[in-house]
Amino acid sequence: MKTRTLLITTVLLSVVTVIITGGAKREIHVDEVIKALSHTWVHPDYPTITMAFQKLVVKPDGFINPYDNVDASLDKPVLPMRYTINEAWIDRERNIWFKATINTHTGKIYSLNKLSNTGTEWEYIWSYGDLPDQIDADELKYRIYYRQK
Repeated sequence: MKTRTLLITTVLLSVVTVIITGGAKREIHVDEVIKALSHTWVHPDYPTITMAFQKLVVKPDGFINPYDNVDASLDKPVLPMRYTINEAWIDRERNIWFKATINTHTGKIYSLNKLSNTGTEWEYIWSYGDLPDQIDADELKYRIYYRQK
């Protein structure tokens, strides 16, 4: 009877562990994020104001080149920024999440980012202070871009 109880308990604990950890984030290598992020991203409806650029060109060498409008010449970015990916993971829906630090002439920007599982949408929220802990589309510092084909 003790063996049977021990076996059932072990099986139940194993099942519970699988269920609980099934939703946990799975860390991924920064290189995977850089590959998925290194594209041209656009949002033509953004007004041309600071930190709401219409086009972002993300390069695998660690730079983001922002442009005021979608049709801007690629040889004249507004304010090249250096980015560093600090942590990255994949969620249950296969979206890529990452935390990044961006160095600009005005200081450091911290961002929480999400690349859709299709690789066509990039959402993020940024801050000059603490790293944001969630992406809220209603926040003033929320941005969404779509990968240009």
